[in-house]
Amino acid sequence: MKIKELWIYPVKGCQGINIPRAQLTPSGFLYDRAFCIIDLDGQIVSKHEAISMRKLPCLATIKISISVEDNLLRLESTDKDPIELPLEEGEYVDSPDVMVECSGKST
Repeated sequence: MKIKELWIYPVKGCQGINIPRAQLTPSGFLYDRAFCIIDLDGQIVSKHEAISMRKLPCLATIKISISVEDNLLRLESTDKDPIELPLEEGEYVDSPDVMVECSGKST
């Protein structure tokens, strides 16, 4: 058996990234499905629910890139300014916690 390509999907519902190699962690490939877009106010889906591509198909148009050197996750869309977020969990220590509902289950 030969692996031809490796893909990760850092943000649930958005485009994936073809990677030359992957770091395996206890929960899978590093950064794979580590982020999601949620509805804080409950306008598209239930409040605090992770939005899936099934519920918001335009998520599939969001291009994702990772800069390990700069410790950044970048989201790009044709009609919005790019968004850059820190990759490392420690960068969010002082941020408020949000309980996220994923597929009807709290995660």
